Amino acid sequence: MELIRSEEGYFEKNKPIEQVMWPFFDLLVVEQGAVNVTIYGQKHLLIANTCVLIYPHTVFSVYAQSTRCKASVYHFSLAQAPYHGSWSHLNALSHKNAGAKYFRFGANSQLSDDLKRVLGKEQVLANADHNAALASSLFSVVLLQLCHQRCLPNASATKHHGALDKLVQRARLDSKTNWSIEQMACTANLSSSHFRELFKQVYGQAPLHYFRQIKINHACRLLTQTALPIKAISLTLGYDGLSPFYRHFKQCQGVTPAVYRATHASNHKFY
Repeated sequence: MELIRSEEGYFEKNKPIEQVMWPFFDLLVVEQGAVNVTIYGQKHLLIANTCVLIYPHTVFSVYAQSTRCKASVYHFSLAQAPYHGSWSHLNALSHKNAGAKYFRFGANSQLSDDLKRVLGKEQVLANADHNAALASSLFSVVLLQLCHQRCLPNASATKHHGALDKLVQRARLDSKTNWSIEQMACTANLSSSHFRELFKQVYGQAPLHYFRQIKINHACRLLTQTALPIKAISLTLGYDGLSPFYRHFKQCQGVTPAVYRATHASNHKFY
C-alpha cells in the first residue's frame, strides 16, 4: 500500500468539488460540519466523525453543507491488482457499494489519533523517509479498523441540518443575543437532548460552547479592527458585565481582551 498524499483543510460552500475521478483510492474524513457526497447520482450526507472510501475511477462530487466544514483527504494505491491478502476485501466492496463505502467512527478515539499521525501532526522522527513509511503503516491500520465500522446515512441530520445552519447564521449576524438550549431546540423543532446530540454530531462541539466561540471571534475583530473600549465591546456582545466577558474570552483565547488587543495586528484574519 502506498500513501500518495494526505492533507487537511476546509470546504467552502461556494467552492464545490465537481465531477472528478482519480486512478487511486480516496478516503474523505469529515472532522467538523457536514458535506454532501454524490457518487453515481446518489447523495450521501457526511457529518463529523464519518468518512467515505471512494474507489479508483469513480466519478464523485463534494459540496459543503455547513458554513464551515473541516475535513482531511487521503489518496492511496495498492500495488497488487487484483488486491490480495489483507486488502482482498476491497475487490468485493468496490462492486457491492457502487464505487464507495461509508463509515462512522465517532467513538473510536484511537482511529482519530492514528489519522492525525498520518497527517504528520504527531511525528517525531527527523528522517523524512522514515516518516513516510510510518504514515503508510499507520494508514494501513486505519483502513483495517474502518472495514469493521459500517456508516449508515444519518436521516435525522439531513432532515434538521437546515434549521441548525440557520441558527448558526443568525448567531453570526446577531452576536448580542444569548440563546438558551431550550430556545434553540424549540427553533429547530427538536427536544433539548436531541438538539444537543445532533448539534455536536454536525458541528463537533456542544452548542453553548460553539455559540460562545462565535461571540469571542466577533470580540477579536472588534478589539483589533476598532478603537471601541473593552466595556463597550462586552455590551455589544450582550454581556451584563466585564467579569463574564473576561472569563469567556480567556477560556477561548488564553489571554485577556486587553492583552489580545495589544499583541495582535489590525490585519489579523478571522473566520
